[in-house]
Amino acid sequence: MIIFIPTNKRTKTLPFALKSILNSYHSKISERILILVRNNYLPDKKKIDKIISSLKFNDKINCKVVHAQKESVSFFEWYDLIFKFARENEGVTILGDDDLLMPFGIENRHKEINRLKGDLLISFHNSRIVFFDQAKYCWPNFTKRVWKKNLKCKTSFYLENFMNASFISNHFFRNTTGFHKGLKLVKKWCDTQTWAPLATVTGLIFFYLMYAIKDQGGKVLVLPEYSVIR
Repeated sequence: MIIFIPTNKRTKTLPFALKSILNSYHSKISERILILVRNNYLPDKKKIDKIISSLKFNDKINCKVVHAQKESVSFFEWYDLIFKFARENEGVTILGDDDLLMPFGIENRHKEINRLKGDLLISFHNSRIVFFDQAKYCWPNFTKRVWKKNLKCKTSFYLENFMNASFISNHFFRNTTGFHKGLKLVKKWCDTQTWAPLATVTGLIFFYLMYAIKDQGGKVLVLPEYSVIR
């Protein structure tokens, strides 16, 4: 599976996002885990290379950094890069460079999307509950209440979950025909809207994905787990 981290001018928080991946549960994931970092701010190249070299990866989890050749990039270009590395049907999750993965944040989602052969899985997130103390992050005790194993997916999704669907770190998808069809339809929707630039910066593209995949006959799942802290 691939964990994609797009980063832009956040070298102070990026190490915490990476460490949260290394500290997560992944023993039940038998395939490779590739952390794919896409640096969009060229002056940070040396800083990011230093961050990556300071962390201990292994045969199970390794990391590749792609430094952008230009500083502007659309969300659709993220997916173009991901699919250069993703294998057929391989699972992919996106993690913000200032977000933290919860302990079961990849293992549970990976298990459920493959068990149910889903194209896209949406989970939940907690907002602004991480505290920093001298560059070390602290986990409030009450977050332990939502760390659960073996949660089961639901196959229904409602409009009131808008914030969860529009937040990209809640997305876990597979490199399937269904996902590609949905992504193509989202691009078509955005290209025909006069306010498309607004859609690209508000998270509406990611919210559209859910409906586009379902429109194209794909399968969208919901896992009632707080997989990410933002």
